[in-house]
Amino acid sequence: MFKRLTTKNYSSKKRIIEESIYEIVAEELSKGEKRIGLWTKAIGMSEGNVDKAESIYIQLRANSLYDEAHLYQESIEDPRENKRKLEKLAIQQKTEKLELERLAREKLEEQIKLDKLETLDKLTMLANKTFTQDSDKKVKSKSKSSIWSFNLIVVLVGALILISAIVSMK
Repeated sequence: MFKRLTTKNYSSKKRIIEESIYEIVAEELSKGEKRIGLWTKAIGMSEGNVDKAESIYIQLRANSLYDEAHLYQESIEDPRENKRKLEKLAIQQKTEKLELERLAREKLEEQIKLDKLETLDKLTMLANKTFTQDSDKKVKSKSKSSIWSFNLIVVLVGALILISAIVSMK
């Protein structure tokens, strides 16, 4: 209510609010109600003059009521604002969690690719070793044309293994 009153025609509404506040102070004084802390402050500010203290007390109490109204308004607004902040924080945390999961998946996929390449390298090395051993044995017993044919087959098998590894990585 208080905020609604202060959004348009500020000076007019301010005067109406002030009038209401001073009316509350007058009702409290007519009932003999005084805030001890404010009354003591008013006496101190008036240097002991009770008539002057009464006037100062009225101003202090009006300011106090005005402050209480602001604090009350903030307490009404805060839960709504806090709810928005909490919702925004929850969305941010969810986004961060999804991003971390995405990065973890990418890292795992990259590790799988590296493992496949490592396996392919090992197979290629094994094929080359086997080919070299077989070549050495066959050189002695076969002609150079059959060695060339065997080398071609090993290269083709290696190429097929490499192609299948690349295709499976995608």
